Amino acid sequence: MDKKSVTAILLIFLVIVTYQLVILPRYAPPPPAPPAETGESVSTESPAPLPTPAPAPLKEISELSTSSSELPGPAEGVERVEIAIERPLFRALLDTYRGGFTSWRLLEYSYGENVKEAAGEPLEVILPGLAVGALGLTFSDSLSENSFSSPLKVEEIEDGLLLWAADQYGLVMKRYYRFSADSYDVEMEIIFENHGDSPRNISWEVALGPDLNRFHKGSGPDQPEAIAFLGDDLDKVKVKKPGQSQNLGRVDWVGIGDRYFLSSLVSIQGPVVGFVRRNAEKQLEVGLRAESVSLAPQQVLSYRLLSYLGPKERTRLAGYNLGLEQSINYGWFSWLAHPFLTIMNFFFRFFHNWGLAILALTFLVKLVLFPITQNMYRSMRKMQDLQPKVQALKKTYKDDSQGLQRETMALYREYKVNPMAGCLPMFIQLPVFFALYRVLYNAIELRGASFLYIPDLSQKDPYYIAPLLMGATMILQQKMSPTSADPKQAKMMMFMPVIFTAMFLNFSSGLVLYFLFSNVLAIGEQYLVRRWAARNSGQAGAVVATVSPGKGRKKK
Repeated sequence: MDKKSVTAILLIFLVIVTYQLVILPRYAPPPPAPPAETGESVSTESPAPLPTPAPAPLKEISELSTSSSELPGPAEGVERVEIAIERPLFRALLDTYRGGFTSWRLLEYSYGENVKEAAGEPLEVILPGLAVGALGLTFSDSLSENSFSSPLKVEEIEDGLLLWAADQYGLVMKRYYRFSADSYDVEMEIIFENHGDSPRNISWEVALGPDLNRFHKGSGPDQPEAIAFLGDDLDKVKVKKPGQSQNLGRVDWVGIGDRYFLSSLVSIQGPVVGFVRRNAEKQLEVGLRAESVSLAPQQVLSYRLLSYLGPKERTRLAGYNLGLEQSINYGWFSWLAHPFLTIMNFFFRFFHNWGLAILALTFLVKLVLFPITQNMYRSMRKMQDLQPKVQALKKTYKDDSQGLQRETMALYREYKVNPMAGCLPMFIQLPVFFALYRVLYNAIELRGASFLYIPDLSQKDPYYIAPLLMGATMILQQKMSPTSADPKQAKMMMFMPVIFTAMFLNFSSGLVLYFLFSNVLAIGEQYLVRRWAARNSGQAGAVVATVSPGKGRKKK
């Protein structure tokens, strides 16, 4: 394969990387349209065999409560108590006012040195100072707002808490919180009991946000984005203007996610719809809203929700069987990325170091692809050795393009050289390359992992040593690769290491480490191929002797 083909493939790589990092996040597909009302019955528990109430028509967004960050706090005289929740993986504060969380810290993940005001502290996924905490319950009518914002009783139950409230007309609300001991989730059950004499309209919502990372500023891959999941489809919802909101219809779950973390809200039982909005401070909120239901006297209506607020660990997310693992963006080649992540985790269990795990994974991939790359390098060498003959043909047929093409193809046939033989192996390797790229780019396992002088493999190299070494190995590869007779192509190729080095200066160190070691192994491959060629032909770089069809003579 000549330099022109190599240049084309490298440019394709740049286009795809730019598309996935810049264009795709800005122009994600719109969410599915809300489904039409079906009159689906509500799951109920009743002390008497009474009919289940049918959902009333869903209220418009404008009729329901505004952003939770814009709601007023508790009235004067209302006691506001924060209850500490301690679990092995997280530490949370539950505010009894509306039952929302004012803090949720991940104990196994901390802020890095780049966040000076909180370096070393456990990572916080809830913004402080909210009038209504995350997952706080809000209502569309003033009676419920006044009656259920603060509980009449708080009880400790097995694995969690119970908040109990009631109004003067006999409507009782019980809200159960059950916290996992080995994950980052809370299961919530909301029960309404109508002990009064008249039907009651039930309509409420819970929201996550605003945003996700309290210390994130600017744009980029760590910028929070709204996610909605229905069936097997994941949609990134774009709400750009302050005060804008969007009804998502029936969804399996909604969430706010960035590169490494996810806050999600799952509907397990009860008729709810999803929504996303952006508050006056341009911060994202997502949530679930109960469809308006008329609850008859002596009936019980229950809802069950699950909220996961934690890292995007694929194995952990997949264990819920809810599609939460699809929040991790592995791009077009996710079918390859998943086994690569499994293999990298296997190497980590063996080496106990993520840097060594990356090197081992890179070596394994290169070993599997070695026969393909070997044929590619040999084909490139043959093409280089034929360049003098090709240039001679160009001079002979400089005014006859068809004749030049005919004679060039005849020359390739005579020496049994396929001009595409060098390109095809590289294209075969592209899915592997991009799958590895997405795995290392999104792997939360690398966050906070150190290797040699690098303190965090998920962050850029603080001294830029690895990117500069990667650029140097690219230059060395060019020196060892077959050269092009076209001076314009040669000049263009000289800029490729500079472009890639500049691009990788701000990439995560784990990703740069993969490219650096891959280049080192590629240099070793090229060296071996040249040695084998020299051994087979008697001199380095000689054309492998072949027999022309029907002539029986050797060409050198």
